[in-house]
Amino acid sequence: DVFPELKQHEARIGDIIAAEEASFGKTLVKGIEKFKKAAQDVQGRILSGQDAFILWDTYGFPLDLTQLMAEERGLIVDVDGFNNAMDEAREKSRSARNKQAGGAIVMDADATSALHKKGVSTTDDSFKFIWFQPHESVIKAIYNGSEFMENATAGDDVGIVLESTSFYAEQGGQVFNLSF
Repeated sequence: DVFPELKQHEARIGDIIAAEEASFGKTLVKGIEKFKKAAQDVQGRILSGQDAFILWDTYGFPLDLTQLMAEERGLIVDVDGFNNAMDEAREKSRSARNKQAGGAIVMDADATSALHKKGVSTTDDSFKFIWFQPHESVIKAIYNGSEFMENATAGDDVGIVLESTSFYAEQGGQVFNLSF
């Protein structure tokens, strides 16, 4: 047996799964009620993207489920509005993370993925081991905490992605480098 503890705790695992299913069932019922209310309040035939987003964000309804339920009632879901609400929520989340980081520009997984898709390679930091020699580099990207920019002007709060650096990355008690 690879996981003998599963057999040892089979009853407890079953109880946990049953409790999770019951909890999800309650959430699903609440979501269906929220959908019915939103569908009744529709002016015309379009269920707002904001309502679809709330169903997704609060009740775990996938967009395609909301679309199916809307279609059964002769309604159409405003998918663009849903996507806009999703983008706004992501931006609020990024802003909150940046505030938690003390106002530092923080590059999340979406941003690093965007860099990768643009073909920007990882910064070469091998120069941190070469002391007392000037180091020059090329700016590969400019980031303002929510999007990449083509350029920045004096006073803009931005982070830069360099082709190479002599700085140490922040980790293990080190503090990030600041430049003014």
